[in-house]
Amino acid sequence: ISVGYPLKVNLTFDAENVCLNQLWRGKFIDPGGIWRGQGSGNARIIPRERLKLGRGAPLQRLSDEDSPWPEDTSRSLGIRFKGYRLDEKRRPTFSYVYGGTRVSDKPMDLLDKNTNRVYLARVIKLEGGELGSLYFRAAVHQDLSGEKDGSVTVGRKVNIRASGSLPGGKRKALKFLVRPSGKVKEAVVAVGNEGGASGVLLEYRWLEEEK
Repeated sequence: ISVGYPLKVNLTFDAENVCLNQLWRGKFIDPGGIWRGQGSGNARIIPRERLKLGRGAPLQRLSDEDSPWPEDTSRSLGIRFKGYRLDEKRRPTFSYVYGGTRVSDKPMDLLDKNTNRVYLARVIKLEGGELGSLYFRAAVHQDLSGEKDGSVTVGRKVNIRASGSLPGGKRKALKFLVRPSGKVKEAVVAVGNEGGASGVLLEYRWLEEEK
């Protein structure tokens, strides 16, 4: 499911694997294939700024931070995509479940008033089930590095930072764990709290201004 936002940030959400698997800026898609093929061709994503974030299960309960991420598919792990709903600005909120945990996942295009640069914010809310040992995997990539502030940089293009919900609407910075995953690396973050509900905010910020 590919989504283009008014501030010219775009994404693809993989409903089969239930994960956000790529980001890009600028034009949404090139529909020329459909036009030239009189409806029989394909629209394609413009690849210049595309950053692939990997596929696979986004959520997993781990006994500790050294436990390996399973290679099983999201479906075999019990993660089910439940569709999406649109808000008044037609921005989708994706819904999925993992066991007894219900997840709402809403990406939004925002403008940082301090830097006047556009970024993508992703609000993920989790309710029900066993939240205490729950981890979220934000990226799988061959060029992935952890930063001193706990964020990660992917492909030398995009920095991802995470923060968790606190009572009273406050937020607490969360630190990514950067770990080997076969021949590549993965960035995972602990998002669960014991009982009740939990949530995480992921911010995707491009390191260079759009040309």
